[in-house]
Parts: sequence; structure tokens; C-alpha cells
Amino acid sequence: MTAGSDLDAINVATADAAVRLRCNALASMSCREAEQLLDGNFKVNDEVWSSVRQAWECAVHLDCQLGEADRPWEDRNKWLQALASERADLERCKADVENDVLCAKLEVQTACATTGRLHASRLADVLEANTRFRERCAYLSQQLEAAVHSAQQELKRLGERPRVGTIEAVSPSAAAQTRRWHNDFHTTRQENEIILRALRHPNAAMAVPHSSMEEAIDRNWRFALELVGLFEKVAAQHACDVQGDNASPPPSALALAEGAEKLRAELEERLPALLECKLGVQAASARGAEQDTKLVETNIAAAQKTQDAAFKFLTGNSVDLSNMVPTKFAEEMLPHPAAFGSAATCAMDDAMLPGTGGSTEDGSPEGGECWPPVLRLLTYNIFIRAPAPQFTHNTDDDRKDERLRRFAEHLRRYDLVCLQELFGAFSSRRDWLAEVAQRFGLKHQLRSSTSVRPRFLIDGGLMVLSRMPIVASSSLTFEPGAHMDRLSAKGALYAKLQCGPEGPFLHVCNTHLQSTYSE
Repeated sequence: MTAGSDLDAINVATADAAVRLRCNALASMSCREAEQLLDGNFKVNDEVWSSVRQAWECAVHLDCQLGEADRPWEDRNKWLQALASERADLERCKADVENDVLCAKLEVQTACATTGRLHASRLADVLEANTRFRERCAYLSQQLEAAVHSAQQELKRLGERPRVGTIEAVSPSAAAQTRRWHNDFHTTRQENEIILRALRHPNAAMAVPHSSMEEAIDRNWRFALELVGLFEKVAAQHACDVQGDNASPPPSALALAEGAEKLRAELEERLPALLECKLGVQAASARGAEQDTKLVETNIAAAQKTQDAAFKFLTGNSVDLSNMVPTKFAEEMLPHPAAFGSAATCAMDDAMLPGTGGSTEDGSPEGGECWPPVLRLLTYNIFIRAPAPQFTHNTDDDRKDERLRRFAEHLRRYDLVCLQELFGAFSSRRDWLAEVAQRFGLKHQLRSSTSVRPRFLIDGGLMVLSRMPIVASSSLTFEPGAHMDRLSAKGALYAKLQCGPEGPFLHVCNTHLQSTYSE
């Protein structure tokens, strides 16, 4: 089913359900149907808003091009300025609608579990609010389409070629998805060529800032991780063809599935190397040492070579990218186990796991404290959320245990680790990581308290791991946050670390603020 048919189906089902609820025809609506309807609205709203945001970016880019073409200042941005307030209001509306959908789903599940009554009017209000939100988005999209068309015509009149195509280029159509992937490959290659030319200069170690190297490594790491997600989908799609009803699947389907899986593995292998390279750049910068530009060049060139192979595979085999919707990086690919790579220099086998009787060297003197000459600090949102009911979305398959195990392999690298979203409520994962950290010498620890009920449901998810003694500590709990964050006792952890036999002392504050992305 296409995105357009999904939207039409949800709109029809939502309108029908709202009418039934207003007429108190609850006997014809099951809890399961209500949950599926709320889930459908949540998903479609996200797709519709993504389309609006892309259309806005297209209109802004064309307007900027008009500015470069010497369009009079008083004629610029008028249309977009008139639409900006509506866009900002819709962004706030989306956050409210999402929160209402999640709360309504919780109420439906609670009513189902307790054999209680559904609040018909409340559910109808939520469904109708979702419909109004999408209607406003549709109207704004029409206005943006008109703005894009007007800008294109003006650019042509000025003799300029629009650098962004038609509104189709930012709509959720088949051609747009394919073009999006091609543009990402092209843009990444261009940016890599620029940094590689700079790194090959004889004085690159002095001339190229470490921040530029880190940015280039981050860009390739992020794109490679997104490609891992893409090739997982391609491999799975063609594996279904191979395992279908045909007794002898076509050789092309088998070759595509195997080729996609091979490229996925190659892309995943690049990830830890890029992370190692970034750590090297950061370490050299911290010590004031000369950067190993050859290592950075080698890693970026290797990443580009793998990306070229991926592009050649996709285009050479005419892989259909029209339905390969880019993954949401923060929610789908950042928690992917491949994001952590494998720490080959400090691999952790089963003998090092808690409760197995094994032991490891922690790098600190026997029976004494560790005073590192250069402090290696990591602050990281580890995304190990507490077990949660289904209404919170995306908690079932984010592979917490595999990610946590991979992450633990890297602990020996650091002297101080500040973690966020490592929740201790309803799970023993935090205790497991704490025990592993002690084996690696991070024996001084501080964590959010789980004694937060009834005001909150779960703890703040904060943790501090240190090789240096924590000589003083305190904690702060914020007022309840907005949306789903109101269930968590968010706050801050303070630790005073002793960095030498008699000092100096380091003051550390670890916190995690409101996580609503729309504001």
C-alpha cells in the first residue's frame, strides 16, 4: 500500500470512528480497533509532517537562490513570512496531537485491561483533532507548492536554473525517494573530495583544523550507518523473493540478496574504524600533538570507496528505492548495534561478564587509585529506555542487550563516563553495566535514584562512572516535564572528582533535559 493510500484509508477510518463515537455506538468498536486507529494516526501524522518540512526547505532554498539572483529585498520572503507563523503553530500542534494520541492509547489499554468503559467523547476529540491537523498540513503544502512554483518562474525569468526541482522533489512520491538517495550519495562524495584534497596537502597536520576532521568523520559515519539500514531492507526484500512460493527462485533475486548482505557487512565494518579514527583525532587535540592526517585520509577514502560500491550496486541492479523511506536516524539507526562497532583492542569475552567468575585488569594500581595524566571523558545518551507498554512506541525491537554489550567493550578507553537514558526502573541492565564498569576500573559510581514513586514512574536515567574518587556528590530533580517526559524523574547528578593524590578537583554535572524535538 502506498503512502497516499495509507493516508486516505486512515482519514476515512478516523472520520467513521469519530461519528460512531459521537453516536455512542461503542458496541461496534473494539479496544484493538481503537489502538490500531490511534497507531495509524500517529504514523500518518509523522509522514504528513515530514512532507511539509521538506516542502518548506525546498521553498526556502529557492528563495535563497532568488536572493543570490539579486531579487529586490522588499520582494523577498513575503510569501514565506506569511506562512512561517502557520508552520510554527502546526509544529506545536503536532506535539500536542502526538501527546494526546499516546495518552488516549494508554486510556484504551487501561480500559481493556480493567474491563472499564471507553471515554467516547474523549476519544472522538482526539481523532477529530488528528483530522484537523492533517487538513491544515494539506493546506500549508498547497501554499508551499504555489510558493515553489512562483519562485521557479521568477528564476527562469531572471535566466537562472532552479537548483531544486519541482515540489515533487520534496513530496513523499516514488521519484522523490529515489532522488533523495541519489542526492545523498552525490553530496557526501563532493564533501569527501574537498576534505581529502585538504588532507593530502604537505602541511595538512597544521592547516586542517581537528574540528573539520571530526566533522568529516561524523558525516561518513552517519551516512554509512544509514546505508546499513538501507541494505538491511534491500537484503530482506529480496530474501523474501528467494524464500517465496517458487521452488526455484530466479538467480537474480538470490544474487541481489547475497550482494546486499555483503555490502551491509562491509559498511558495518567501516563504522568502528571511523570511530577509532575520531578518537585518535580527539586524543591528539587534547594532548596538543600533531594530527595523523594520513590515518584520517585513509579512513575517509575507505568510507568513500565503500559508498561508491554501494551506489554502483544500487544503480547497476536497478534496485527500486522508491519505497525505501529513509530511516529516522535518532530512533532507528542510532540504537542499531552497528553504531557501536566492536572494540577490537579491548574485546570482552564471556569470562569478563558479571557472575561468570572471570577477571580483567582495570588499568589501575593494585589496591590504589588511578590518576590519569590526561582525562578521557565520554558523555553519551545510551538510549537504554525502561521496559514500557506498547503505547510508548518503538520499545520492542531496539536491541538493548546487544547494544549494551557492545558498548561495554569500550569502557576501558575512558576515565570518566556520563550516561543518559540508562534507566534503572524495572530492569537490571544498569546494574549489569555498573558491575562490568568496575571490572574495567571505573569503580567510583553515581546513579539516579529509583525511589521516585508516586510522583514519577521511572528514574532520571543518569549515571556517572569514574576512575577517580568521587569525594562529594548531590542530585537535583526537576519539576515534571512535558508529554511522556513527565513520567521520568529528570534532573541532574553532581560529582566532585579528585584527580590527584592531593588534587586538583574536577566538578562534573550530568543532566538530561526535556526530549521533545519539536521545540
